Amino acid sequence: MNVVVSLRRRWVSVMVLLTLVATVFIGFISGSPSHVAHAASPINGLHIAGNHILNSSGQVFVPHGVDRAGTEYICVNSSSVFDGPSDAASVAAIASWGVNTVRVPLNEDCWLGINGLPSGSSASNYQQQIINYVNLLNANNIAVILDLHWAAAGGQQSTGQDLMPDADHAGAFWTSVANTFKNNSSVIFDLYNEPHPASWSCWLNGSYGANQSPCGDVGFAVAGMQSMVNAVRSTGATNILMAGGLTWSNDLSQWLQNKPNDPQNNLAASWHLYNFNGCNNTGCWDSQVAPVAAQVPVITGELGENDCASGFVTSAMNWDDQHGVGYLGWAWNPYDCGGFPSLITNYDGTPTAFGQGIKDHLLSLAPPPPPLTPDANGAININAGGSATSGFYADGDYSGGQTGSTTNAIDTSAVTNPAPQAVYQTERYGNFTYNVANLKANAAYNVRLHFSEFYFTSAGQRTFNVSINGSQVISNFDIFASAGGANKAIVKQFSASADASGTIQLQFSSIINNAKIDGIEVTPAGSPTPTPTPSTTPTPTPTPSTTPTPTPTPTPGQSIAINAGGGAVGGFVADTDGSGGTTVSSTNTIDTSAVTNPAPQAVYQTERYGNFTYTIPHLTANAAYTVRLHFAEVYFTSAGQRSFNVSINGTQVMSNFDIFAAAGGENKAIIEQFNTKADGSGTVTIQFTSVVNNAKIDGIEVTANTSGAVAINTGGNTVGSFGTDVGASGGTTVSSTNIIDTSAVTNPAPQAIYQTERYGNFTYTIPHLTANAAYTVRLHFAEVYFTSAGQRSFNVSINGTQVMSNFDIFAAAGGENKAIVKQFTTKADGSGTVTIQFTSVINNAKICGIEVIPQ
Repeated sequence: MNVVVSLRRRWVSVMVLLTLVATVFIGFISGSPSHVAHAASPINGLHIAGNHILNSSGQVFVPHGVDRAGTEYICVNSSSVFDGPSDAASVAAIASWGVNTVRVPLNEDCWLGINGLPSGSSASNYQQQIINYVNLLNANNIAVILDLHWAAAGGQQSTGQDLMPDADHAGAFWTSVANTFKNNSSVIFDLYNEPHPASWSCWLNGSYGANQSPCGDVGFAVAGMQSMVNAVRSTGATNILMAGGLTWSNDLSQWLQNKPNDPQNNLAASWHLYNFNGCNNTGCWDSQVAPVAAQVPVITGELGENDCASGFVTSAMNWDDQHGVGYLGWAWNPYDCGGFPSLITNYDGTPTAFGQGIKDHLLSLAPPPPPLTPDANGAININAGGSATSGFYADGDYSGGQTGSTTNAIDTSAVTNPAPQAVYQTERYGNFTYNVANLKANAAYNVRLHFSEFYFTSAGQRTFNVSINGSQVISNFDIFASAGGANKAIVKQFSASADASGTIQLQFSSIINNAKIDGIEVTPAGSPTPTPTPSTTPTPTPTPSTTPTPTPTPTPGQSIAINAGGGAVGGFVADTDGSGGTTVSSTNTIDTSAVTNPAPQAVYQTERYGNFTYTIPHLTANAAYTVRLHFAEVYFTSAGQRSFNVSINGTQVMSNFDIFAAAGGENKAIIEQFNTKADGSGTVTIQFTSVVNNAKIDGIEVTANTSGAVAINTGGNTVGSFGTDVGASGGTTVSSTNIIDTSAVTNPAPQAIYQTERYGNFTYTIPHLTANAAYTVRLHFAEVYFTSAGQRSFNVSINGTQVMSNFDIFAAAGGENKAIVKQFTTKADGSGTVTIQFTSVINNAKICGIEVIPQ
């Protein structure tokens, strides 16, 4: 215990002292966000079932990764948030170790903006940089654990770890964090880094004052684990929670007996393990940890040894693997592989001797990335060693080699049609191969290889050979000599044919030092050379203002369609009724194939962006309307670069909406549909609020809902007549690609409705109906997860009356992946609302789609 305390104090001291060093790295901090990957991502929909974490596809997800130390301490000593780079290249370096999870420690004061932050610091800046970093990690298919690492009671500054979190601020901290990330199921909340009070009762229940029972050894009011679980859940967040045991989270001996009550049953045990801990051998692990891991997921939130070696962590990872326990190596910074201990010597991912053991083990577990698929032009362009950037996929289709990166500016002036600057700033090096698959069998392709020498400083320090499909095309290639110096781009171009399986193989063989490649383009022969992408993002040119035109008046009770940012086209009137924001246009061709009843092409080529409001008048007072919002991402080239909120008549209907992610790419149309009522003056107000970069809209339709019917795609976006998921409280959403048999259902919903769901304990409140009128409620279900009867059952109530008891979808439908519809009659209440409540009995209640139809 004394050894642990002294080492931990040493680490805290090292962190405080190193904040002066940290300012060197401020230039690396990136404000460029990316965003969470969606349905196809292995980190989407994380939830707990039994003692496993599952993703939305039902696959077991075991966290393996690293702790990104720094965000807990540097902010209380300087205006910085990170103590090193937080940009795409630094995340690519982390990803190159085969991680699927990164733990980001947080500081209570910095998040809440309390107790005298340094000059230039603010809670809003700290929060936004954490949000951006989470988004960037998610965009690289990396889940995130956020932990309350440093906290302090009252007016004391959070400059270290206390025995327990403080009751003064911990509740507010977790309420704020949960509200920020509750719509991101790939974020896990670690309630407190390393509890070490004297008793489990204090750990669970906390106390009301200094040195009060059961926390007699703690000199302030304590926030127990139960109170922090309650704080998170009070926000409606269903994210997975982690709770560490006693003795700096190393003791799980009574964790099960004191497990907090989580109404979501989404609670995992956090365990910290170092070679100097008390429970540091397989005998202790078998007796203390294995019983916990048999009932709930266990995650080794910190794993390390302080001897610059990896023997201990290797044996620990082997034990964890055998017991399904996840683990994250402490810590991803380059300070000291002994006392700290550090995994890396440089933020490019170069490992210490200690880190090498963890890196090798993680890479041995990581599945190979799936083959890349050609883009719309039939091309596959790869950013070797890096993440996705304009026109280039994230690194894929490789075997062997390592990745590196630089912040050096690369001179591309001597290259015709160069790649984006970022491509030349990352690399794969060593002896390695790229097998570029999914091409047309036996078809001809142009292969362009992008290089720059950003490491060596003279000719003769690096040479290598390159072969394509077994034929050597470059011999003794010296980038420095060929390009005429360091940090200069050079491109080599060749012709090749895909083999009978549709694959082109590129092999890189070192001669002097390591072979390397920055970027690869494989383009169908005869395709035009891509237009070069500027290295900096241009500022959109606002559309010139035009002479104001009178506000179009919709036919009472009918509809209006507005071309946001543009002139009249088809049935859409010129932009009107907007206030705030800026307008701009594009000539990009928009793919509308995935949209039912799309707007004209020109609508998706104009937009209003920024923070703005549309106030649409002259509707029928208190009448029901359907609002269709048209979007296409014509500016940003990856997920996470734009997100925003939308409210209709004061009710938020879209949160952190990312057009690129939702539509599945740039220049693709998507429509989101909602039901509302005009207010007493016959107005519908639609407000757009930016979160990351600018909110935007291309087109708006407000159509009288003469049928009065409401259809909701629960857990999904607009499909046919089913609008985007709205009106829910509680529960979690997931999706599936299973093919659903709808043959036994009369008037089934579209296939896609049965492939999304909301599950858990939740309620749908459906407003804007006719008060006291009779309605038919149709509930759509399909069992896409469980494979036999008896594995899921639940109750359903409509307006407080239970209409379904112990409902088992599998049993009722006659199997999995079969649609079934249950229909009921009800009346809207006096406010025009129907409330549908879903309550779990065995495992989680769920619903795929809801229709509420006037009788």
